[in-house]
Amino acid sequence: MNKLTKIAAGLVILVMCGSVAAEQLETEIGFDFFGKYVWRGQNVTDEPVFQPWVTLGYGGLTAELWGNLDLTNVNGDEGDFNEYNWALDYSGDLEGGIGYSVGVIHYYFPSDGDTTEIYAGLSLDALLSPSLTVYYDVDDVEGFYIFAGAEHGIE
Repeated sequence: MNKLTKIAAGLVILVMCGSVAAEQLETEIGFDFFGKYVWRGQNVTDEPVFQPWVTLGYGGLTAELWGNLDLTNVNGDEGDFNEYNWALDYSGDLEGGIGYSVGVIHYYFPSDGDTTEIYAGLSLDALLSPSLTVYYDVDDVEGFYIFAGAEHGIE
């Protein structure tokens, strides 16, 4: 059974389990258009892209499918998806306003193969909502990526 079949089977199971408690299943679908695709500071595509996604959440568990489609022939694959990702995340809150998140992201590149990352993160419910997430690639790169963030929303 190939990896995409396993992903699809896992999502079907998640949807079936969610239908038992449909009032608790959260679903989001998005269709994003961007002038370029920049990932972790790297310019992947310097032309317009389309990035559809769907997430299913139940309690603290979230499953997501995401894709990137080049809208021009800049990379020789106009109209084709050149990246698919699936992710599983479990998030929650600890005492003292501390949030946590752990998960796995699988990246599939039709022309270049695939790789998988695991991650863990912490956030603080305080001024600027500071957060720190550490990603580790367990397949292709076998390296770390650390993301530190801060944000402030205005209503």
